[in-house]
Amino acid sequence: RRYLQAAAYLAEISWREQVAYRARTAFDRGLGGSYVAADHALRARLALTCYFRHESALLPGMETEVKDIVTPADIAEARRVGALFQLAELLDPGARGELTPFRLVRGADGVFRLDAPKAFQTMQSEEVAERLATVNQVFNA
Repeated sequence: RRYLQAAAYLAEISWREQVAYRARTAFDRGLGGSYVAADHALRARLALTCYFRHESALLPGMETEVKDIVTPADIAEARRVGALFQLAELLDPGARGELTPFRLVRGADGVFRLDAPKAFQTMQSEEVAERLATVNQVFNA
């Protein structure tokens, strides 16, 4: 729970950054920051999660920056959490805590579907569908 909360806060520290640099800036700030009670491994996990909040794939060479600190399972977890953050940002863009009407439901086929209010389903955008597809991709990889 603390990891998720810290990742959510840190992922938003780069919101003012130009969109082309946002993910990398979030990664650098997470990895290079001096945070109380965060060792190198935790900072690396948080940095990756912050990065994946804004992007879906690592830039060339980024994995080597953290390969001795985190495991492939840590990277996969950061990718999953980041994909969920991307989806949540679209569902509650002002971060007002309006996610309670939404549920991710995993079917017997392993595919997540979004259970949402009827009004939302009527106006659901392609971007929501794309981010849901990303969630399914990272959870079923």
